[in-house]
Order: sequence, then structure tokens, then C-alpha cells
Amino acid sequence: MVRQNGPEGYYEGISRRRNVLQAQWMKAAGRLLKLGERKGGRGKREAHRRSKPLMQQLTKLDDRRRALDELEAHPPFEPLIRALFCARLGDVMKLCRDGKDIPKFNRMRIPLLAQPSYAGDEEIVDYLLSRGADVHLTDADGKTALALAAMGNNAGIFKKLLQAGADPRAKSASGETIRDFARKCGSEEVLEILDDRKLLASLKQGRKQNERGRVV
Repeated sequence: MVRQNGPEGYYEGISRRRNVLQAQWMKAAGRLLKLGERKGGRGKREAHRRSKPLMQQLTKLDDRRRALDELEAHPPFEPLIRALFCARLGDVMKLCRDGKDIPKFNRMRIPLLAQPSYAGDEEIVDYLLSRGADVHLTDADGKTALALAAMGNNAGIFKKLLQAGADPRAKSASGETIRDFARKCGSEEVLEILDDRKLLASLKQGRKQNERGRVV
């Protein structure tokens, strides 16, 4: 495929996402093959029951891979997308400075916190949070920035999003939890945070103190 000229980091970001989707696809396909090897009436019935959600998952993963192929073939080089993908804090600040309030989404309807939370661009996350970016907004799959930070195993950003009010109990459109995403992606540091009740309570308390400070 001949790539159009684009910003450094854009295609690398697509490649990372494609690798994640490929790993998820291979895992689901492997489970489906194992179910197909079951013998006996009861085993076959159980395999048929459990294969349906796996088939649905494979279909969704194929759709997402095709969407990535489209982004690679026809990159939407909107300035804000370019700045977020390339982790250019100065450009992000300049593009968000024009309006009184920063936009909730870019032109692709992707929350501004999504890309930097997944990629681990902590400075950009800090800036967007300081400008009041909404931590509850979701992408097309219903994933919040917290879920994307979990997928990227970005523990520092994960903590900051929690302190900013992100809901650790939020679920995606397919019903997956933050913990589900962390397990799938092997995000051990994030899982440790989710298992640490004292830490979660302290982050919540810090959020309340910040809110009181803003009121004053």
C-alpha cells in the first residue's frame, strides 16, 4: 500500500492498534477451535452455546481492523488529530487555545483524552484535564479514557483519570469492564491499582478535595 504523506507517529499508532486487534482475534479464534474439538452430545451443545459470542467477537474485531485499514489508506489529517497522535503538547495547547472551552471530541468524534491515555502521553493528559476535559466520554466502542489507559498499562495516567473522576466500574458497549481490558492486555500495574482499595479510596478523596478547592 502506498501511504500518503502524514505526520510521524500516525502510522505507528495504527500499527499498534492493529497488533492489539490481531492478538485479540487470535485468542478468540483459538478458543473457538478448541470448542470445535469437543465430542459427545453434551459437549457439542455446550460448545455451540459458547461459540456464538466468540463468533460475534470475531466479527467485531474484523470490522475494527477494516476501519483501521480505511484510516491507513485515507488518513484524516485534521490538525488536532495530528497533534494528539504525534504527542505534540505545544500544538495541542495552541489548537485548544482558540476557543474558551476545549472541544469534547475531535472531528472524528473521538474524545480528546482517548489517544494520549492509550499512548501514555502524560503531559497531554495533564493539560487536557487542567482544561476540564470530560473523563466520562466514550469512543465508538463505548470505551472511556480510563479503559484505554488500562489497555496501554499506563498506570500514572490511570491514577490521574481516577482522581479526575473517571468511573472504574464503567463498561464498554459490549459489556466489558475496565478490569476485563486490563486482563486482556496484560496490564499488571493497572490490575494492582484496581485491587488496592486504599489507593482507590485515597484517589477518590483527592478528587473531592480538588472539587472543594474549585468551589472555593
